[in-house]
Amino acid sequence: MRKVLLTVGALVLLVAGCTSKQSGVALSAPDFFGPDAFRGLTVGMSKQEALGTGRLGKAPTSTLYGCEDYSFTGGPKPDPAQMADEQAAERKANEVKSRLDAAKLAHKPLADNPTLDELRKSADELGVIAQIMQESLEATRQLSQKSSARNVKFLAAGGGVVRRCGQVTAGGRTSRS
Repeated sequence: MRKVLLTVGALVLLVAGCTSKQSGVALSAPDFFGPDAFRGLTVGMSKQEALGTGRLGKAPTSTLYGCEDYSFTGGPKPDPAQMADEQAAERKANEVKSRLDAAKLAHKPLADNPTLDELRKSADELGVIAQIMQESLEATRQLSQKSSARNVKFLAAGGGVVRRCGQVTAGGRTSRS
């Protein structure tokens, strides 16, 4: 876990740390980089504590996967159109996954020596499952693209993510409480 945090933190440091003076955020003693902290945010810090530092913007820039991504002060502002697009893609992927799960549960294995009608019914059910799998693949691809774009933007600007537990993770990342 520490290696992952160190790697993520190093990326954030390389990308965001290089621009901190340009963004007007002066680095001081609490701005050290380590496996448990970065720019005044520490792993395990609550969402309220992280926002209370004044280091993060007031509103999240993304809410994918149950997390709230916050840019450091002076970083990118929330883009309501982008966030709505991300949420729509996530809802679509979840909806298709639910339909796929239901279709799989509804399909019963064939008994020994099935009749022709049972074989046809099973083939039709498997055809429906295959179609939903194709939809699921496309929805997942679209969501993945949105997630990747969010991650690139986040790493370029630095910031924090609040995970579902409501605590800061990976270089100041925090979750919806």
